[in-house]
Amino acid sequence: EFIYSEDGHEVRLRTKPGDYIYIPPFVHHIESNAHSDEEAVVVIARTTQEAIVENLEEL
Repeated sequence: EFIYSEDGHEVRLRTKPGDYIYIPPFVHHIESNAHSDEEAVVVIARTTQEAIVENLEEL
């Protein structure tokens, strides 16, 4: 499940195997596994070699 903020509203996207998500730069978001009893395997690709991460307390 991916959670991000759009125009001050929380948006949740549920995914299934084979899905992909594009997250535009600087969009506040959370990646989480909604099923703690099932393993989640993800591939994260970035357009830069630097991992740009800013942990936000409100998320």
